[in-house]
Amino acid sequence: MLEPMSLAAIAAVLSAVGAGMANEAGKWAWESAGGLVRRIVGQEVTAPAGPAELTAVAERIHEVVRTDPA
Repeated sequence: MLEPMSLAAIAAVLSAVGAGMANEAGKWAWESAGGLVRRIVGQEVTAPAGPAELTAVAERIHEVVRTDPA
């Protein structure tokens, strides 16, 4: 079962990073966040293109963080 507050926090961070992708600083921020996401889920993850993709990425992160003690 997903914890709504934790999932919402992850989605909010990803959304904030994604909102700034139009400029160079935003692109750099997504590269940094994308690297962290890649390490957490164990595979390449493209920047979410919309709310549904953002939720899917947040759910993947949340599941790994919730179940992996490392």
